[in-house]
Amino acid sequence: MKFAFFTAFLAILVKTGPAQSFTIPELIDLENNDIDFFDSKVIQKGYLLSKSNNDEVRYTLKDNLAMLNSIAIAYYPNVVDSSLRDRCIWWIFNSESNYIKIKSELKSEGFAIVNDLAEKDGKGHRFIYARKENEKVVSIHLVIRNSEIYKYPIYNLLVYNK
Repeated sequence: MKFAFFTAFLAILVKTGPAQSFTIPELIDLENNDIDFFDSKVIQKGYLLSKSNNDEVRYTLKDNLAMLNSIAIAYYPNVVDSSLRDRCIWWIFNSESNYIKIKSELKSEGFAIVNDLAEKDGKGHRFIYARKENEKVVSIHLVIRNSEIYKYPIYNLLVYNK
């Protein structure tokens, strides 16, 4: 009986697992398109709208009420003109296997590390990758944060397309 339950659990996990993650090309595609495109794509992957305000539109996995597995369009002031707002895609996840897959994918997609630094609060590390596409630079920040609440690291991936 336990074996049957375990097998069924694994089958569900295998079926739903990959849909919850994103590839680098998918994330760049989300950054390059409008909010309706973003909404459709993340809902297809099992995310639901969980927060919407002037700073972000966030979707969280159906089975996860915490922000541990969420994706957002985050808006922030433009560096040159603070009256303008730029945006980025911000994916938060807690899967080490996703982290390993993303690092490998960044390399195969032609991204190179342009900066590598500790977070200011000393609780994490930021790797900044970049690749030039046409006239724009796609910048991806991969951040590992040590969590005080959880016993495992939290990964943040931010995609900027300038």
